Amino acid sequence: GLSGKLITTILKPGKRSNGKQMLAIVKRIITQLRARWADTIIVFRGDGHFSYPEVMQWIDSQENVMYVLGLTGNSLVSPHNCKAFNQSSLFIFESNK
Repeated sequence: GLSGKLITTILKPGKRSNGKQMLAIVKRIITQLRARWADTIIVFRGDGHFSYPEVMQWIDSQENVMYVLGLTGNSLVSPHNCKAFNQSSLFIFESNK
């Protein structure tokens, strides 16, 4: 179900892994989950270290698997994201009144 319970965490060295390494981790986790719970919807949540195109493309290609990933900001994009986030938060708040 959609319990939101933590399944696992990964403790890795401080060195950032590349996309191929992160994809190997994601594949291993999702393959093991899928072997035990074939029909379960899996939502993979990861920080910006998982935001590689190959990771997102592989997850998109899997049935009943979705992702929520953090993205690193930069000085050009961040102000625009804050405005969009504030607008969407206000919409959600107003919708729930």
